[in-house]
Amino acid sequence: MVVSAGPRPPAAPKLPDSLILVDSWDEADALGWADVELHADPEAAPLGGAQLDVPGLDVSRCRIVGLSLVGAVLARSRWSDVVFERCDLAGADLSGVALTRVELRECRLNGALLGGARCRDLRIADSLLEGTHLRLAKGERIRVERCRSIGIDLSGMDATEVVLVDCDLTGADVSQARLPGVRLRGSTIDGLRGAPSLRDAVIGSDQVLALGVALLAALGITVDDDGDPEWVDERIGRDGDA
Repeated sequence: MVVSAGPRPPAAPKLPDSLILVDSWDEADALGWADVELHADPEAAPLGGAQLDVPGLDVSRCRIVGLSLVGAVLARSRWSDVVFERCDLAGADLSGVALTRVELRECRLNGALLGGARCRDLRIADSLLEGTHLRLAKGERIRVERCRSIGIDLSGMDATEVVLVDCDLTGADVSQARLPGVRLRGSTIDGLRGAPSLRDAVIGSDQVLALGVALLAALGITVDDDGDPEWVDERIGRDGDA
């Protein structure tokens, strides 16, 4: 019997031993967003929305801490060897983003748009991903752990070596996704949509009922222990006439 080795963990971001310390977006931008450690000033006005529209941004070898990018437009940006800590990207437009060796820790991405993202070696931990859109994203070696991911949209996603562990995936949409061998142990999967797409998924014994219910719903199967009273009454009537 051949035993699968399971998914490989994402490679960690490759950061230099020393980074240039800054405390504002403008300072990091002036340095070309390379080899920078940004600790956002908590007293500064949050960036985002109309204030920040920078499609195609290129960021490499950076640590970003405490930055608010709510509603920012960063479509088609490229992030390589980047660590985000306690950042707020809720509602940000990251459509078509390229993420390579990226970690997000204790971040908020509620409602963020990452449709068509390309993700290689991505780790998200202890973060909020409610209603986050990853529709049609592609990638490999993706690990999401201890995240509140209610209603996350993974429909049409095509990725390998994916682990979603100890997450709340209530109401998540995996319709037409291709996630061979995805690991879901420890995650809440009640109300999962598109469950038949989870071919070859690995789950825990405590998830069998929730996944079974989702599969029955997707296949339009009704569980009815009461039978058909009208049919029973009709049959009894015929038997009585006999």
